[in-house]
Amino acid sequence: MMQRDIRLAANACPKCFKKLDAATCVEKDRLPGWRPEPGDLSVCLYCGAFLMYDKAMRLQILPGSEVVKLPREKVELMMNARRLIYARRKS
Repeated sequence: MMQRDIRLAANACPKCFKKLDAATCVEKDRLPGWRPEPGDLSVCLYCGAFLMYDKAMRLQILPGSEVVKLPREKVELMMNARRLIYARRKS
């Protein structure tokens, strides 16, 4: 199995302010050698916020108006991640 997790410079979630310093790629066609780039999407591991990397590689909240413009497959991946995060918080 290829390594998909990478360490990043610490960045705080703009919603819950928890420190995020790693990322995992879920798009197999971008491996190996993947690193997040401006415009890439993310989901906060702590609060489930939908995020996007800006030009300075800082995480920004992804507005709902932008979420609805995404391909259905990406939204489904992000929603599944959010469900898993919320389920983990309940246990």
